Amino acid sequence: FNESAAASRMIFEQNRELQGRLREAHEAGQRERMWREENTQSLTTQIHELQAKLEMTGVEHAAREEREATLRRTVEALKEMNRLDEQARALLEARYDRRLAEANEQLRELQAVADDYSERLIEVYRALDMFDSLLAQGEASLGAFEAKVFGQSAQAAASSAPVREGMSARETAIELEKLGNRWKSLISRLDRSSERGANHVHELDSLKSDLAAIRASTGWRLLAPFRKFGKGVSAVNRKASSRKRVSAFTQAKLALDQKLAPLQLAFPPFDAAAYAQADPNLNSSDSLGHYFEFGEGEGRRPLLNFDPLFYVRQYPDVGASGVSPLLHFMQYGVHEGRSPCVELHPLNDLASSKGMTPLEFFARS
Repeated sequence: FNESAAASRMIFEQNRELQGRLREAHEAGQRERMWREENTQSLTTQIHELQAKLEMTGVEHAAREEREATLRRTVEALKEMNRLDEQARALLEARYDRRLAEANEQLRELQAVADDYSERLIEVYRALDMFDSLLAQGEASLGAFEAKVFGQSAQAAASSAPVREGMSARETAIELEKLGNRWKSLISRLDRSSERGANHVHELDSLKSDLAAIRASTGWRLLAPFRKFGKGVSAVNRKASSRKRVSAFTQAKLALDQKLAPLQLAFPPFDAAAYAQADPNLNSSDSLGHYFEFGEGEGRRPLLNFDPLFYVRQYPDVGASGVSPLLHFMQYGVHEGRSPCVELHPLNDLASSKGMTPLEFFARS
């Protein structure tokens, strides 16, 4: 009985111990189940978040790929634009060079026409001067002829001796014949000069009409921007060159005045007032600079007895050198006896006939 009771108590204790273990195991199972459920829920949430991130990453990746593709297309387009721009620039440069070469060629042709026009104009002026001179000689000869005829007629009428009358008549006839022949020669020369003058005037009118046709042509109008550009560039150079030439003129005149001082003479000054009268808009204080910048090329006279067109025409080496005709005459030409104008041509011979140097003769003239 005691053994049975002890065994029962032992079994009871074991049973209770087992129940306690079962409860602990059950509680541990519940805790484990709860932990699994919580972990499962957490993992599920993480999985959903990862899936969402993956979806967002996919969208971003697609957007990035689209942006990269757009960037690549933009780069290619820019390369193509640069290539086209280089081609266009090369084409424009080639076209500009070609147009510029054509413009320069036409400008050279127009300059040649202008030079030829100036040369022919000088010839026309010379022919007209010769015509005026011959006309004056003819009128003087006619007056002398009439005076001599009337004088000899009066002498013949006043003479009473028959022999004297016969001799006077013969002398008068001979003289009349000589004067008549001379008069015919003068009339012939006048006719030829008139014909040459008319031809030169007609040629001048023809050149003017040709020049007007050139200026009215399409090529002349198309080249207007190039001429303006050239004028804009050359205006600065002309200004600087005119200032240098004004200074050189002052120095050259001072040197000539010093050489002429022992003779109580001076080199003729630049007549600013007379030069400015030809252009009402020109200030007389700027006339010397205007002459070196524009007037010399237009053939204006800076001094009474100096013609730049005649000087360049008479001495081509001066025109080829590119120096100012007036400065060349003052620095070299007057000492070499070069003629400054048609009125003082030839200067060296005229000065020698008066026993003067060319510089003294020019200063006194």
